Amino acid sequence: MEIINLEIKKLAIQFRNAIERAKRKGDFPKNDFINKFPRGCCGDASDMLAQYLMDNGISCKCVCGTYCDQSHEWLEVDNIIVDITSDQFNNNSMFNKSNFPPCYVGCENEFYKLFMQNINYRQSFFGLRGLNGAYYRLNQLYTIIINNI
Repeated sequence: MEIINLEIKKLAIQFRNAIERAKRKGDFPKNDFINKFPRGCCGDASDMLAQYLMDNGISCKCVCGTYCDQSHEWLEVDNIIVDITSDQFNNNSMFNKSNFPPCYVGCENEFYKLFMQNINYRQSFFGLRGLNGAYYRLNQLYTIIINNI
């Protein structure tokens, strides 16, 4: 299990770094949300990371929960949380101005328990094509990210 966690963490960090690299280079379309990464990008980032994990033979679930007026999406791989946008909540007074890591791969903790009190969905990921209307935009972004790995 530890080897699997290390592989997931390696892939998640690799993907997060590629998003940041593409953002710095100005590769993303100017008006897309991804330019504010990680803020407000947890859904898109999770969906694209799920595709990357799937491309690397790892199945996952997308999970979205709400706490107060904040919603957040992350991935789960066999009860391991994978989140490449948790740092968007840094300096948020609602979370005691915590210092969240840019890439979290680990067990459920107090932060995720807050969002799990009100789960909007927990569903298996079957690929970007399954996202219907979002497919073309996310596939374009995914290609840009992959080209930055």
